[in-house]
Amino acid sequence: RYRMLKAPFAASLHASLEPGGRIDMATDRPVYAAENREAFATLDGLDPEPLERYEIEARHAAPEGRLTVFEARWRALGREIQFLRYRKES
Repeated sequence: RYRMLKAPFAASLHASLEPGGRIDMATDRPVYAAENREAFATLDGLDPEPLERYEIEARHAAPEGRLTVFEARWRALGREIQFLRYRKES
C-alpha cells in the first residue's frame, strides 16, 4: 500500500528531471525493485546506471547521514538492500 512508484509516477518523474538529472532508489524488496525497473524501462531517454560499491558505502559515511530510518531498520533485520539509479539523457 505504500508503493508510489507506478508507471504514471515514473513518467512524471522523468518529465520533471533536467537533462543529466538522476533518480536514486533503495529497497529491501526484490519484487519492488523489479516493479521499479519495469516502470522505468518504458521511458525513452532515462537509462539505468550502475551504482558502484564505493558509492553505496559512501552514502553511509557521508556527513549528512544519508542512511534513512527505513534502511537502518532493514539492515538491522539482515535484509539485502537493492539500489537503483536512473539518469536522464543530456
